[in-house]
Amino acid sequence: MKSVSALFEFANLPPQDTGIGTTIWVQFVPDDKKISHNIILKAAPNSSKTNLDDMCDVIFNRSGDIIEIKPNKAGKVIMGKNKRNLQTWIHLNITLLIQHWTRQIGSIEFGQKLKKLKDINIKIDTMEAK
Repeated sequence: MKSVSALFEFANLPPQDTGIGTTIWVQFVPDDKKISHNIILKAAPNSSKTNLDDMCDVIFNRSGDIIEIKPNKAGKVIMGKNKRNLQTWIHLNITLLIQHWTRQIGSIEFGQKLKKLKDINIKIDTMEAK
């Protein structure tokens, strides 16, 4: 488990703030690491979990493509509709995600500028644009 001070580096986004259908946590690049080309966020395999131990690491590139989803401590991963929604949401917000990851903007500004999936008129069940 991360230290309490490390948790303040995360922007906690519940499903109603993203339209994804699961809770995600977006953090800054850790102070002790160089800014890599890939970005990491944490996402729950289901919407009811918000503990970091229940989260999966989602690694994606600066184009917004998910490269890998690492299983959480219980061995569960994000699949199906939540994975498709997460991928679409990352593409929709890639510029903001990069700015937040590289500490160019803080969590409050990040949260205010994020776009939800419903904001772009996507049918969440089928991921087809209206």
